[in-house]
Amino acid sequence: MIQRTLTPVQPFGGSLNAASKIDAILSAWFDYIALDDYSNARVETNSDKVKQRGIKLVRDHLLIEQATFSELQQKVNQRQNTPQEVVWVLSFPQVLDVEKGKSYLCPLFSLDVTSILKGEYQAQGWNLDSLILIEAGDNLATFLGLDDEQCEKLITKDGLQRFLETTFGLTFGSYQDWMEQVDIPRRSRNQIQRHPYLFEFTGGRFTGSLRADLKDIKSSSQNWSKGHPAFEYLFGEPQFAKDEVIYMGAFPTHAPTNSQSKALKHAQNRRNF
Repeated sequence: MIQRTLTPVQPFGGSLNAASKIDAILSAWFDYIALDDYSNARVETNSDKVKQRGIKLVRDHLLIEQATFSELQQKVNQRQNTPQEVVWVLSFPQVLDVEKGKSYLCPLFSLDVTSILKGEYQAQGWNLDSLILIEAGDNLATFLGLDDEQCEKLITKDGLQRFLETTFGLTFGSYQDWMEQVDIPRRSRNQIQRHPYLFEFTGGRFTGSLRADLKDIKSSSQNWSKGHPAFEYLFGEPQFAKDEVIYMGAFPTHAPTNSQSKALKHAQNRRNF
């Protein structure tokens, strides 16, 4: 897998208060889930989650036709209050893999354009260097034939240009030049089309549920206080295990019921009162 950059979490002994520590922990989990999902991203070409028409790459800028922008913006706005987070990303060129008669787009990397679709339309486009790079590790490793050690050495923290130059061994004047020059080894089922595309990514089938659970935790974490089970689990001092002892010899014929056992345990723990 590609080297991944996660939000650093300060040790619990630092200056962060409990709420900030919880937010840092949850943010790290969200980052990890996103990166793990994107590393296996692939989407069917004829899916309504793919947008190819009206998308252009002109030198270092992404251009989206206004009608296409409005359509995608409406989709983003409709999904804002749904439990499952939706992200739209940009990738190029189009690397297609054919499997069982179906054609899939397999991004080598992804750039998050969700913030663009939530904002105002720009006829002059958006500079790619302003977008957040999200790697697609498994796809990249598959098509370039990289082993785990080579993936770990990829430079992913210095922006898109540095990532592309060092990964593919190319120098280029613009991202459009890179898209038109890059050579990706082809497998028998693999096709390459030198055009950009956007696709909607909702996360993995299993991590989607985990992300929803974490969002619920985050929304209620501000109400945690000392004594709350979640607070004590994260920040409380571990308690030594206590043996639960009831002398069963006192019941030679009929063992106590569950409710009777609970009453006996309670009485045993409170016998000094």
